[in-house]
Amino acid sequence: METFGPLLLSFLAYVIGSASPGPATLTIMMTAASAGRAAGLRLAAGVITGSVIWGVVATLGLSVVMSEIASALFILKFVGGAYLLWLAYKSFRAALQPGDCPAGSAANGRYFLKGLLLHLTNPKAVLVWGSILTIGVYEGAPLWVAPTVLIVCSFLGAVVFTAYALVFSTPKAMVGYVKARRPVQAACGLLFGAAGLKLVLSRA
Repeated sequence: METFGPLLLSFLAYVIGSASPGPATLTIMMTAASAGRAAGLRLAAGVITGSVIWGVVATLGLSVVMSEIASALFILKFVGGAYLLWLAYKSFRAALQPGDCPAGSAANGRYFLKGLLLHLTNPKAVLVWGSILTIGVYEGAPLWVAPTVLIVCSFLGAVVFTAYALVFSTPKAMVGYVKARRPVQAACGLLFGAAGLKLVLSRA
């Protein structure tokens, strides 16, 4: 029972964090609604893969090492911020285009790569995983607890991100996106830009 409580709390915290609006969920929503289910699922798979990679890093304790390598995090922070600002530019440019946005092809891996880069260039992702592990892995916890947090949270993240792709690629969602495409793209551009600037200008 002593182990069960912290585990449940860590699972709940991860679901809330991964489901909350952010660059990853917004990008999955827009991609699924504009380019279709296959593209949304490919991008979600990239985000999931990036999340699992950071989860493994945190579980192995490398997050502590990375937090001490200020130069590495400093560079990654600017790379991630620049990538978010580039996504903001793409969103604003799409919002300025009249008519329907042409749907991209999901036949190649560009959506997967986009999702992967979106998560791997976020230096805070590994720190978030570290926080989740701190909740579930208390002092004196059995050795199986940390891998359990990694496996279950990775599964929960996969469910959340896949659900976003499935829900926003339904016919109703895609029709709604076409009608409100330009304001949605502009709003996402603002959110991406704000997140990118915050990451670049942050001292931590």
